[in-house]
Amino acid sequence: MICVSVHYCVRIDPGNASRLVVNVSKYVVDGEYWQVEMSPQEHELWLDRTVQFSLSKFHDEMASKII
Repeated sequence: MICVSVHYCVRIDPGNASRLVVNVSKYVVDGEYWQVEMSPQEHELWLDRTVQFSLSKFHDEMASKII
């Protein structure tokens, strides 16, 4: 899996904003020739309730952040 992180500079109205923090525990990536142990990670996802957000979008957003 290839991960790409894209950051947008968008201001969210504080009344519409929600922050979701995803903690990923330590895991092992099975590479083509070896295994790599990944350290624990923490990712923040800011949601704006005025913008439609689906489970599919959430999955794509997390896939772009987690290897």
